[in-house]
Amino acid sequence: YTHRNNKAIETFLDGFFDNGFYQRLTITEARTGHVVLERRQPASSNPMPEWLASFFHVEGPVKTAEFHYDRAGHSQRLLIELQAATAFAYAELWSAMKSWLLVCAVIIAIGAALLVVLIRWNLAPLRQIELQALSIGRGDFSTQTGTPRTRELRQMAAAMNGMSEKLRQRIDELTDRAETLLKKTRIDEVTGIMNRRGFVENLQSVMNGDGVMAIIRLHNLQSINDIFGYPAGNEALCAIAAMLSEEREYYRKGFVGRLSGAEFGLAAPDLAMDEFQQVYRDLESRLASLPMPAKMGKLRINIHMGVSPFHRGANVSQVLAQANQALAMAMHEGKQAACVADEDNTEVRNSTDWGQLIDDVLEGRRIHLTRQDVILADGGVAFSCLLSRPELAGGHGQTAGFVAMAERLGRGGDFDRMVVERVFKYLESCSGDGFWSIKVLSSSWYSERFQEWLVQQFRARPSLAGRMLIACAESTLIRDVPVSLKHIAAIRACGVRLVMDHFGGNVASFSALRQLKPDYIKVDGSYIRDVVDNEDYSMFLNVVIDIAHHLDIAVIAEHVESDEIRAALVKMKFDAVQGRGIASACVLEDFF
Repeated sequence: YTHRNNKAIETFLDGFFDNGFYQRLTITEARTGHVVLERRQPASSNPMPEWLASFFHVEGPVKTAEFHYDRAGHSQRLLIELQAATAFAYAELWSAMKSWLLVCAVIIAIGAALLVVLIRWNLAPLRQIELQALSIGRGDFSTQTGTPRTRELRQMAAAMNGMSEKLRQRIDELTDRAETLLKKTRIDEVTGIMNRRGFVENLQSVMNGDGVMAIIRLHNLQSINDIFGYPAGNEALCAIAAMLSEEREYYRKGFVGRLSGAEFGLAAPDLAMDEFQQVYRDLESRLASLPMPAKMGKLRINIHMGVSPFHRGANVSQVLAQANQALAMAMHEGKQAACVADEDNTEVRNSTDWGQLIDDVLEGRRIHLTRQDVILADGGVAFSCLLSRPELAGGHGQTAGFVAMAERLGRGGDFDRMVVERVFKYLESCSGDGFWSIKVLSSSWYSERFQEWLVQQFRARPSLAGRMLIACAESTLIRDVPVSLKHIAAIRACGVRLVMDHFGGNVASFSALRQLKPDYIKVDGSYIRDVVDNEDYSMFLNVVIDIAHHLDIAVIAEHVESDEIRAALVKMKFDAVQGRGIASACVLEDFF
């Protein structure tokens, strides 16, 4: 064997070596160790990433063999040494690893998805606990009915249910206590309106100005009780009380009460006698046609009314005596009669006159906007109440009865629409980032057409809607709670908040408070005027504040007339106060 005359062997070895499976081939003479032939495979790229290949070091195995042949009668022995190539091993390893990595990735993904589902399934009660905590913050005090599967969550759910139930019991106790105090101090148990004590005390507190009060007597109540029984008589009393409660909402400081078995009182501070004369004429008609219990058939209640004006500094007993004297005169005149205590009569407007005045104001869009701030306990401004006052033509300066007559003549919604448009015009033209409230009448609140229009106005002004509050009387809101809830949800969807005015005038006040959850309540001014000297009122107001704050509702005291009253209210933790003694109303002169 030589390099020169054995080309066939070399060709065979080259073909055998070059198939790529070997890294090195060496042929040496066994006797001398002389390298006869050597072949090395060029270095090939490793298909595996370097960082991964460093973890898997592969050394090609080396194998040797002896090769014997005869040459010229002599036996020759060669050693053949082969070293396997590592590139192929790395390629096979990398291919296998990629397959397994893919399988592992799929298994891990499936396992992770199943783990997420399992975790969510096990932690689903945690979301319920979160929602329960949010509802407790809103004053709903809900409880979980299902039992979580894990011990820790089960204990947490039980603790949350216990806390919710404790808070509910606390609110129930406070509500019962408040209703008991309310009934004891102010409320007539049959009709749910103010009793004689509350009415007289409230009347005394408004004697620092002018106004009108009336005593209304049901002439044939005893006959109803004798013929149809006391339940029917009580139904009649409740129907009349409800109607009179609606009546008092037409006046900012008006109030009603049951003075005795068959007598009611209606007071309208800041109302002139000439404006009230048409009011009591309408009252006669409304009371006479008021629907009575079905068992009474066609029987209607006969009404007598005695009216007495009062002036600054008047004596309550004297005013009541004058009204009783006028009532006696009315009873003497006939079945349906109303009399006024001696007073210089002024011009009496009939419905036609009022209709012309109302049309004149609406067509001319002549109203004054007035502003009164609601002051926080720390002295800042919570929001500003925008009130409207019509400008009557012909020199008629008294306007306190305008809104009442507009409501009775079916123009309340038109008046409120004009006011809202004027308020929007004013707010869009002025600078500042304050909050503003508008009060709407009862007929507007329950008008689907007006509510749809109002929501459209808010949606068209999203930046302004977030600064607006809608104020509505308590008696209006609780008249139909489901409808009120629907309207509240609609305005809140626009970012508008709700203020409940004249809170505390009804036994149903607290149940309505828990159902409606307004953002603010304004406690009726009749509780505020004597809060310094009346311990019962103080106890009642403390309970109101506790309940409202548990429900996350801010409490405002209205008709605050002195610093002494304000100091007492701040000490009781009222959130804000409103009244002439704190911030008097001012006319926005640029917007007549």
